[in-house]
Amino acid sequence: MIDESGRITEMLSAGRAASPFSGTMGAHTTAWIAHVDFIRARLVNKDVTAAVNELPGLVDHVAKVAQQLESFAKDDGTGDITADLAGTHISEPAGAKAAARAEAVQATMDRLVRAATDAVDKPIGIQAMLLQQAVGAILERLNIIPGVTREVAATEGRGEGTYRTMLRTGKRGRKREEMKKKDYQNAVFGLLDMKGILSDEQRLALIQNHLAIIGEAYPDALAKAGLSKDSPGKALTQWEKRGKDSEDPF
Repeated sequence: MIDESGRITEMLSAGRAASPFSGTMGAHTTAWIAHVDFIRARLVNKDVTAAVNELPGLVDHVAKVAQQLESFAKDDGTGDITADLAGTHISEPAGAKAAARAEAVQATMDRLVRAATDAVDKPIGIQAMLLQQAVGAILERLNIIPGVTREVAATEGRGEGTYRTMLRTGKRGRKREEMKKKDYQNAVFGLLDMKGILSDEQRLALIQNHLAIIGEAYPDALAKAGLSKDSPGKALTQWEKRGKDSEDPF
């Protein structure tokens, strides 16, 4: 949404990107809305041209997420393409097909981002249209990074909307009480799903990636939760020690 001055006032995102899996949508480790809010934080309150200039940084963010979660990538013998893509769901017997899809999604993202950044001298309406297309492509690319979406993760909502509202408002419960440190921790961890069999390396990678996303999507939330993206090991220990009340956002 753009106001009369050309400033972006909100970023609307309907639904979710196409699933990287066959026959199931899968589920996200870090809640999908947090990924969207990360991008929203980069774009909202900027004019359209300034927002377009944020796109290369978002492409870098995609690459960093893929690198952070590289322990989730599986090599099915397709060779260097798996390592080169660093964001492909490789699974027998459809590894080559998945690699080709990831390559196509990457190419589309690069093309649309380039089209938007090359059009900064065009009318605002054209820039806004190209920005919207580029952001959609970035989200689709994020969605197919191994570890961002998993088949074994829980598929129910788990109160994600409530936890997100808590982080955005600093209020909890029906009485809209001011949140305390424990409430912030519950909300931060409530947007993370690490169910299933994971190695220690994967668990640490997931929580490090999660903290980086939460830290930018919801400014000050980590500090108020007593967490830091620079201390993922400490955060993992706190996640493992969560109390029973962490499942109840009310």
